[in-house]
Amino acid sequence: MTSRSTRYSVREDVILTQVYLDISQDPITGRYQSVTTLWSHMEQKYKEARNGFGEYCNLQFSNEDYNC
Repeated sequence: MTSRSTRYSVREDVILTQVYLDISQDPITGRYQSVTTLWSHMEQKYKEARNGFGEYCNLQFSNEDYNC
């Protein structure tokens, strides 16, 4: 098992969690995709969000806004 060398920020954790939930609960692809495909989708969506192009850029968490 690998270990994380740095911590994710709260914003990054929220984005990762939301991306995972959205992808894994997708009724068309979520259930039957391979692990490789799941992580590929996760990476793509997370990078989009981090770069300000994803749908997760304006999440609100604990009364703080996380804008990209």
